[in-house]
Amino acid sequence: WQILEPVANGTMTSIIDLTGLNLSILTKRELINVVQKFCSTMDAHFPQRSHKTLLINSPKWFGAIYKLLSPLLRETTKQK
Repeated sequence: WQILEPVANGTMTSIIDLTGLNLSILTKRELINVVQKFCSTMDAHFPQRSHKTLLINSPKWFGAIYKLLSPLLRETTKQK
């Protein structure tokens, strides 16, 4: 962050393109583990850096999965 945004309280906006995402991804344990590790690392070490995360090109079923999981998320996480 020092190079891209040299202010002490710089934040990041992530854009995640979900093109091609399908339900078979749920059977790929290694990929799920990588995503979980990334999210937990960002949450543990850089919680204030994350400003917004934009998900684009999500499949129609993604909204239903999000509705199931969103009660498990902290309110501050959902706002981002």
